[in-house]
Amino acid sequence: VIGPVTLGMQISKEDRSTAADQETQAWGVAFNVNENLSLSYGERDIDFVDGSAGATVTEKVDGFAAAYTMGSIKIAGNRNEGTNMAGSSASNDSMTEIAVSFAF
Repeated sequence: VIGPVTLGMQISKEDRSTAADQETQAWGVAFNVNENLSLSYGERDIDFVDGSAGATVTEKVDGFAAAYTMGSIKIAGNRNEGTNMAGSSASNDSMTEIAVSFAF
């Protein structure tokens, strides 16, 4: 954490005996513009490594989020896009969400 900015990073490796091994690299950054507004962005790459076939497929996902709080009301939204989902080179996906919440 550096002032209003928060950074995060993850690196992991998963050796699987029945499926392709997975190597993950992910990072994200969040910025608190003020006490009411926050913005964030992140990326994740997962390499699906099939040792028997000698092939690697990389799933790539990135996303952006924003949230605004005013008293007990919060409005938040995010947009995420991914390619080669679950190691399948023909599988792409995206998701957009907008939420309004009230606290009582």
